[in-house]
Amino acid sequence: MTDKNNPVAGAILANNVAWSSLVTVLINQGVVSLDAVSSDLLYMQQRYRDAGLEAVAEALDWYTDVLEGMRSAE
Repeated sequence: MTDKNNPVAGAILANNVAWSSLVTVLINQGVVSLDAVSSDLLYMQQRYRDAGLEAVAEALDWYTDVLEGMRSAE
């Protein structure tokens, strides 16, 4: 469970609708690839875990789930 007292994690979660909309448009227009976005996000998430910032890494789970859903829809 994400620590609701962590302002960074809270900010990440608060921006999920805007992020999802933007990434969907960019992928559909061919500006970025789903694979590249997914790979970069998973890398960043692991870096947060390695740095001991588990709450931030957990907040990114929502985004990785969105990308997995997009991959399943292809």
